[in-house]
Amino acid sequence: MSGYDAESRAAASAKEREGLSYEIWATQRLQPYYTFLEFLFSPDLFVVGGGVSRKPDKFLPLLKLETPIIPATLKNAAGIIGAAALAAD
Repeated sequence: MSGYDAESRAAASAKEREGLSYEIWATQRLQPYYTFLEFLFSPDLFVVGGGVSRKPDKFLPLLKLETPIIPATLKNAAGIIGAAALAAD
């Protein structure tokens, strides 16, 4: 993404590390990332988990996407629980 790994630019940790406001982070980091994902995959829905899902009310309204986007119900634990469920099978 703009010559950088998307994780290092769009992650919640990048917002915190660089002291970005929710507005700057959402519009300059998340928006281009999700717009590119829409272009590549034409998804029906984005479900965001991990650190980015902690305060969805602060950034989701700032995004202008064609695809609906919602926070994972399990928030930051979604990946951990998913991995555990897969390992249990």
